[in-house]
Amino acid sequence: MQLAGMSGVVLVAAEGLRTLEDVRRVLRVLTRGGAFCGIVAALQFVAKIDLTRYLILPGFSRNTAASITAEIVQRGSLNRVYGTAVDPIELGVSAGMLLALALYLLMYDTSQAKWKRVVPVLCIALSVGASVSRSAIISVTVSVGVLIVLLPPLRRLKWLAMVPLVVGIVVIAAPSLISTLTTLFLAGNSDPSIAHRTNNYPYVEQLVSQAPWLGQGPNTSLPVGTHILDNQYLSTAINMGLLGVAALAFYLAWPSVVALAARRRSTDPELRDLCATLAGTGLAAVLCAGTFDGFYFPMFFNLQALTAGLAGAAWMLASKGTKRDESKERRELDNELFLDRRDLVAAQEGIDPSDLANPAWSGLRLGNSSSHIPGGWQGSVGEPSRSSHCSRDSPGSRLGQDK
Repeated sequence: MQLAGMSGVVLVAAEGLRTLEDVRRVLRVLTRGGAFCGIVAALQFVAKIDLTRYLILPGFSRNTAASITAEIVQRGSLNRVYGTAVDPIELGVSAGMLLALALYLLMYDTSQAKWKRVVPVLCIALSVGASVSRSAIISVTVSVGVLIVLLPPLRRLKWLAMVPLVVGIVVIAAPSLISTLTTLFLAGNSDPSIAHRTNNYPYVEQLVSQAPWLGQGPNTSLPVGTHILDNQYLSTAINMGLLGVAALAFYLAWPSVVALAARRRSTDPELRDLCATLAGTGLAAVLCAGTFDGFYFPMFFNLQALTAGLAGAAWMLASKGTKRDESKERRELDNELFLDRRDLVAAQEGIDPSDLANPAWSGLRLGNSSSHIPGGWQGSVGEPSRSSHCSRDSPGSRLGQDK
């Protein structure tokens, strides 16, 4: 069911979004949802106010199984929160992917007021910090980093110049966040979460060796108890074998490949930057799937599926643009050939080229040996021949009689 749902999201996005405005409309809703999640996470982080306790639709009850990890915990001296996600890691990774999409809208969604474009960026950025997660830092670094690297040179310099400013603001506003994250990245195996992951490698090796190619079957090994792997690739290796891991890697990486290929085909600056954004977002998903069990978290796998669909839509838009460009170039070439042929015929007839604008000459055809002119001139350029079918009333006949 999960695979069917994800496939539906991919196909609807790829086939249903026909213009850049369609894409922007979807991204507006997506980033504003991310902004709401950021506000909830900020309240949890600063004041321990958890609005999710009240976000229950009539007729529904709280999913206690999914909310086991959905609680505010301490990491260092900071509150580690989850916003409207299931887990802080899911919040941080999803926010890191969303931030690049919000930055794209900030640059190009000029039909919206500026504050409507800036607020989602700020709120989503808050989610990245409030998750207090290494995976979140990896996600935002990759997604935003790829976008910045692939921007046009002038815009790239502007965004790079803002990076020290952003880091400085974070250091001033939340100095303990920087120190906590630095400690987490440098801790190595002394950190309990990393040690837990590495200690599970022998367990994974044992299970994979029992069914190395096709695995034990989908969802037969669940991340519970002491065997929470926090690695989607390892979970897939157990459940679906090495072939499943290869399929998973292809599924996660292919959207980035498609986006980069579409960017190369397009000459539209906005579409090229959209492709760069999607490439970075997709690559962030590829890497972060190795840091937590991503497909057990609905916010992540639905966002990744939508990103894949948007990459498909970008490819379709780039293909349309390429066809239009080729058609325009062909028309321009035909026009140039027409003018050259007209000048040649005019020189042979000893008349002014502008006289060939007469409707009687409208049959002039170019580009192959069958091109002809009503009035009797046939053959390829440079090899005119007199036609025996020359009409007495045609311009060619009159010109011949005048001579």
